[in-house]
Amino acid sequence: MITGYSGFVGSHLVDFIRTEFEEKFSIYCLGRKEPSFPHSGWFKADLNRPEDVSFSGDFDRVFHFASALPGGSKPDFLNVNVKATKRILELLNGDTKSFLYASTGGVYQKMNQPISENDPLIGANSVDEYAKSKLEAERIIRAHSSGRFAVHICRLFFPYGLGQSKNRLIPGLAHKINTNEKIVLKGRGQMLLNPIFIQDLASALYKTLGIDNSFTLNFAGPEIVSLNEIVQTISGTLGKKALAEYAEENGGNLVGDISRMQRILGFSPVVGINEGIRRTFGNG
Repeated sequence: MITGYSGFVGSHLVDFIRTEFEEKFSIYCLGRKEPSFPHSGWFKADLNRPEDVSFSGDFDRVFHFASALPGGSKPDFLNVNVKATKRILELLNGDTKSFLYASTGGVYQKMNQPISENDPLIGANSVDEYAKSKLEAERIIRAHSSGRFAVHICRLFFPYGLGQSKNRLIPGLAHKINTNEKIVLKGRGQMLLNPIFIQDLASALYKTLGIDNSFTLNFAGPEIVSLNEIVQTISGTLGKKALAEYAEENGGNLVGDISRMQRILGFSPVVGINEGIRRTFGNG
């Protein structure tokens, strides 16, 4: 069963499964909109009203991608990211083998070196309500499993690609460059990150289907780049100059160490930032 199947990450995973392995799976969907792709069942549910969420059935694997996104309200984060997650867990029966949760690299404190899964997390005093809600959902999932099913916590670092909303980092930068809007780059654009291209992410997520042990993994790209480099690459791809303004404030880097993901999944992302941006915003 999958939630968030019409969202950016969920829809790409569904496309990947249907293209490569459709005959192996029965896909059930939990969400507000009826799926536009062939499926085995649809449970209509508004995760903003977690008390009304209802479904039944035997699901070997659960992929939970539905989320209130950054820029939303604190009540949305509480309802969708926390309470709805708890409600879904309560409705699962004993046949579930694994529960995959799409979390965020934003749950970590920013650091100057690549961040491993054991590095410090944000605290209660963080102003990032979105990341705090994702971290709380992680805790609820682990507590609820009690060893009954494997918990797969996937902390995503800046996924990007075709079809992503402009309120996310890379498409947001592209939109501003395209419309001649000013871009303010903190830390003079020197913040480092390693975004993961959506096709790499879908391939990595599919690999989790064969794992029955619990894990927490970083999902990030193969290349560490600065915000300046990303802006320059988008600008060159679009053929438009970026109107950048630089601020001194710098809260550190957000680079995910993916060595554990590579070891456990036997998968390494291959799409670097130049190719990924070309495939996302290029005309060819």
